Amino acid sequence: MRAFTRGPMTHPVSIPTNTGDGLRMAMRVGAMLGNMREAWWMPVIEVPADVIAMGRQLLTYERTMPGGLMVNRYGKRFTNEASNYNAFGAAFHEQDVSRFEYANLPCWLIFNRDFYQRYPFVGGLTDGFAAVTDPPQWIARGDTLEALAHRVGIDAGGLTATVARFNANSAGDTPHDPDFRRGESANDLWWGDPAWRGDRRATLAPLGTGPYYAVEVKSGALGTKGGPQTDRDARVLDVDGAAIPGLYAAGNVMASVMGMTYGGAGGILAPAMVFGYRAASMRRGEHAMQGEAAVLMEAGGTLVHRAVAYDAPMPREVLIRVAACGVCHSDLLGIEGTIPAPVPCALGHEAAGVVEAVGSDVIDLAPGDHVVTCLSGFCGQCAECLSGHPNRCERPPANRPEGAPPRIRLGDDDGRAVGQFLWLGAFASHVLVDRAYMVRVRPEMPLAAAALIGCAVTTGVGAVFRTARVEPGSTVAVIGCGGVGLAAINGAALAGASRVIAIDISTTKLNLARTVGATDVVRADEGDPVEQARPDARRGPLFLRGGRPQSHLRAGLPHAARRRARDADRHPAARRDDRNPEQRTAQRTPDRRLADGIEPVQTDVPRYVELYLQGRLHLDCMVSRMLPLARVNDALDFLRAGDGARSVITMDR
Repeated sequence: MRAFTRGPMTHPVSIPTNTGDGLRMAMRVGAMLGNMREAWWMPVIEVPADVIAMGRQLLTYERTMPGGLMVNRYGKRFTNEASNYNAFGAAFHEQDVSRFEYANLPCWLIFNRDFYQRYPFVGGLTDGFAAVTDPPQWIARGDTLEALAHRVGIDAGGLTATVARFNANSAGDTPHDPDFRRGESANDLWWGDPAWRGDRRATLAPLGTGPYYAVEVKSGALGTKGGPQTDRDARVLDVDGAAIPGLYAAGNVMASVMGMTYGGAGGILAPAMVFGYRAASMRRGEHAMQGEAAVLMEAGGTLVHRAVAYDAPMPREVLIRVAACGVCHSDLLGIEGTIPAPVPCALGHEAAGVVEAVGSDVIDLAPGDHVVTCLSGFCGQCAECLSGHPNRCERPPANRPEGAPPRIRLGDDDGRAVGQFLWLGAFASHVLVDRAYMVRVRPEMPLAAAALIGCAVTTGVGAVFRTARVEPGSTVAVIGCGGVGLAAINGAALAGASRVIAIDISTTKLNLARTVGATDVVRADEGDPVEQARPDARRGPLFLRGGRPQSHLRAGLPHAARRRARDADRHPAARRDDRNPEQRTAQRTPDRRLADGIEPVQTDVPRYVELYLQGRLHLDCMVSRMLPLARVNDALDFLRAGDGARSVITMDR
């Protein structure tokens, strides 16, 4: 520690085992240090070991009492003797530039016999209470100021002149200190003689008649003020300003929030208690992060904007600050109860954002990384994962272990746990989820466009390349031109299909389909769309379904179309059959057995980002509107009405 401090610390009074082990450990893991020049400076005096085993004593109230003063080797006062110990100790650091030494070391506390008998300190008490008559022999004595000065090495002329000025200013009923303003602060008056509390006479009085005494005062410290820098939650920061996972600091171990100063009694303990509480709260997940979310409070109801509290990330978890979230038909199914969404539940799942914090076991992501969320988490350890099929993971890490605190709670005084729709709950300021449910993307990728990749693109484009395996020269018909359908059309064009036929009942969506790669468009409500889609083909086109089953029926699609349709959103039970639309829709739940059309995201998502940045994946035109979180219910209404391709909720702050 002495290698860092700005001044001398010749007589530390901390416990002997306080050797900086914590500081060295923090440095080894890359912690950013702060306030390292500072310590809790404390004036001390040396005493015989038979008086105090340590051989040192803090000089606290003795220097504040009326009738005493402190001088340096020149016999001059150099600070307010009654100031707090930290400010007083810092006065030792003044440099004498002509001598290249500290100007105020050595220094002495000067007093007389009356002072000692009135305010006895080390060696001046017997049996803990009764004062002895004279100071002990180890305290220097002189019958006159000149004699005392010669004995200890103080400039005699300087000392007598200083005492004369001090006595003149300290005399009478209204003493004052024009040199160092002693007695003007509440701290000075509190630490002075309690018989005069509230009056400057509590700390100011003339130095009386001899004999006089002097005790040399040394530069000491209670401990360092420096240490690892933390954020407001006591998380230790690295040299880039990011939180080091699982590492916290509080009290004297951390860089003191007091800086160079000392605010008064409790200046050490209060921050230690506050940051200790914050660290414990982060570990327990209580009020770790305040945020907001659109919460479904009752099945079939509208979403309610609520304040929420996010837990600290567990070892495998990541806290994401959401930038944008697409509004998908699955969100409507959650509101209706078709997809389970136990209330209260935060809706939304098609998101992109910035990593804000990571758990201790997450080594491939860091705060500041841009990520896209996905629905297909995987454990990486089961037989399916190890055989190259993470989309068929047997133990996806969707939920926290039993007994763990919830990831999200309602704020205010409610405190109920909030569910996460499809394990994400991204109509919110943040998402807290297992590492497996996101993919890092390049920072130049716009996050509003990146959000669509998490569901619409991986479903639509993934169906083309991984499910239908469209070959160059094929004819592809896409039924429904919402977000998924437009992505499938774009994917078919990328795959080299010679004809890409868009089928819908909306002229606006069909125009968008041409923008993303459709060669033909068919109004499904104007005749048989299947026959229109294959006028000259000896072999019918491959049908990809990108819309809702109800829409297909309203559009007049006959069973023949459904027999040949290969669903773009191939959830396991979304096979073609004669069940009613509600039954078939219910089976489109994106559960943990997601089909091959949206897998494997860890490799496909970066490829989709590259295609977008190359100008080949047309995501911007798929975004019909961007709305703030407060208008999420409007976005859902647009979706119900089939108005536009994709609404995106943005979390602009």
